[in-house]
Amino acid sequence: MKLHYSILILMSLLIPLAGKTRQSAIYRIPHADFLHGGSLASQYRLVFLHDRSDELEHVHMGRASFGVSEYLNLSLDWTGEGVSFGVKGRIMSELNGWPSLAIGVRDLFASMPMAYDLQDVEKAERTGELFIAAGRTIDPYAVRFHGGVTSLPDSKSDQFNLFVGMEKHIAGSFFITLEGWSMADRFHLLFSSTFRFLEDDRGEVVFALTDLEHLLRDSRGNTSLALRDDGRDDGVRPAISLGIGYTFPTGVGETVAFRSLEDLYQQGRDDMDALKQRLSLLEDSLEDLSVHHGHTTHRVDSLAEYIASIDSLSPEYREVYYILEDLHRHFTTRPVNYERIRRYQQDIYGLGDAAVEPLLTIVAQEDVPVPIKYQGVSVLGHMQRSEAVPLFLEQLAESQDSRYRVELIVALGFIGDRSAQDVIEELTTSADTMVSTAAREVLTMWETGAGRETLQEQSPFTIDLEYIEQ
Repeated sequence: MKLHYSILILMSLLIPLAGKTRQSAIYRIPHADFLHGGSLASQYRLVFLHDRSDELEHVHMGRASFGVSEYLNLSLDWTGEGVSFGVKGRIMSELNGWPSLAIGVRDLFASMPMAYDLQDVEKAERTGELFIAAGRTIDPYAVRFHGGVTSLPDSKSDQFNLFVGMEKHIAGSFFITLEGWSMADRFHLLFSSTFRFLEDDRGEVVFALTDLEHLLRDSRGNTSLALRDDGRDDGVRPAISLGIGYTFPTGVGETVAFRSLEDLYQQGRDDMDALKQRLSLLEDSLEDLSVHHGHTTHRVDSLAEYIASIDSLSPEYREVYYILEDLHRHFTTRPVNYERIRRYQQDIYGLGDAAVEPLLTIVAQEDVPVPIKYQGVSVLGHMQRSEAVPLFLEQLAESQDSRYRVELIVALGFIGDRSAQDVIEELTTSADTMVSTAAREVLTMWETGAGRETLQEQSPFTIDLEYIEQ
């Protein structure tokens, strides 16, 4: 027997898991709920029952539970005739989806159940009850379930007993419980109701009916408030109990909730962490959206400004610009309408000198779409307008667009202005194959005239088609 106690107490002291503090409303069976470290809960009970002489008797009982820490609780009971002692230690928490679990011993030195039955409370085979208790809350239904096993090592009939229980939160600070346990090969039921009051639910009033089956039937099987069961020696006797209690907490808040304080705090922390992650993602999304909105706004503003600038320019500029747009659209439409393209070409060439200034303006403007600028460069080249050479050389030095640089080189080749020869000779060694090939063809054409056919194949029409196919 002493070995059982030593092992049990040692396990309780050495288990280093965080406890879950909660003041349970369970009245009779063991449970896995713990008081916070430093908290003291006291309770006075007045129990009414019949004695063997058929007289109504009452017993005064008391209990004081002390939280040494969140994972070790002690209890001290007054049975009316003697003092009893108990210890309980936490084994497993309830945070990861598993039930809370506790192990302990109670009724050392004196037996509370025997006091209910007005029997010898120090009877050896009824003291020193070992237990393992589990608890689990079902939040949506405001219900907490309890269960486990008990053992009386010195009893031949009660080496192994089961117990179950259920707490139901009704409203406010009001609970009801239903508890059941086996003893001496019989099963017993207890119903209790608990009301808590005062600040942080420190006050408590309990009404309990013990051994419901036999409470409502007498020894002859008649239905009545019997409060007796002659000839039984199992330590459980029908009784009506009234209790009043008070908790002296140092760290326990409102105890009406089924969730322990640590569970609630942890759930709050988990919810906050999840909320922070979602807020962080939302902030990133909003930042990306803000940047995208800024870019879009800038583009819309630029487009609006450009459209306004087109409308404010000369009729010749608008006509040239729209012809270049039509050229680009027909080059990128399948099948290509070459007849329509030649018609647009004749329209823009027919403008003569009046088209040069608008073309130079279109090529020089940064906000003009690049495909339109391609068409403008090619048209100026085919028109052999030397006025475009300085602008072409400047853009040739600044542009990183291979295709646009080829357009500029080909246009310079058609214009034939030798002031661009040094620049084109340097481009023959360019790492860009398209640029170096176009530069060599221009130099060959200038020297022999033999390259003009090749350049003609790189006219704006052919270049556009090849680029699209690539």
